[in-house]
Amino acid sequence: MRVRTLVPADVERLVQINSTFTSDSVLAVEKTGQGLEVGWRLVECPLDVPFEKGRAYDFSEEDLARSRRLCAAGPQEALQLVAEDRGRLVGLLEIEREPWNNSGWVWNLIVDRDYRRRGLGRKFVRRAIDWGRELGLRALILETQNNNVNACRFYQSVGFRLCGINDHYYTNDDLAKGEVAIFWVYELGADE
Repeated sequence: MRVRTLVPADVERLVQINSTFTSDSVLAVEKTGQGLEVGWRLVECPLDVPFEKGRAYDFSEEDLARSRRLCAAGPQEALQLVAEDRGRLVGLLEIEREPWNNSGWVWNLIVDRDYRRRGLGRKFVRRAIDWGRELGLRALILETQNNNVNACRFYQSVGFRLCGINDHYYTNDDLAKGEVAIFWVYELGADE
């Protein structure tokens, strides 16, 4: 397996990456209080039937257009890496520099379902940290969902810290629909 910089010809091939996941638990989001004294708490709850994301993370035309835009932006504005095994793409890391807050927004950190738990995600994170530090960024920031508990555990294990919850990120009724956005930060230590 080889990790390399994404090139324009790779963009159409990103659909080869199987990004599905299954989770035996969910991080239930409990909201308490009102007004300015509102709070959220995450509680891991086992599921009677495992949650299967299916192909919901497949690349849309909008996703592919963003990948093309980032590819054209250059290494000072974006980091795009792919992992390739025998001619097939099996992983993607995409980060965009956000100058307004001196951070890097991680659009994608995807490892093909058949290639997980082999160290590829950690390799991507190390490369992301190196890139962010080279640019003098203060942090890397990403979003995942409360139903992707394995991703949450992974981000925590590589040094990301939970920094926020948005219960209206996907719809106007995320709590009732059971999918809530969870935000993570990796502080790089650069001055703000």
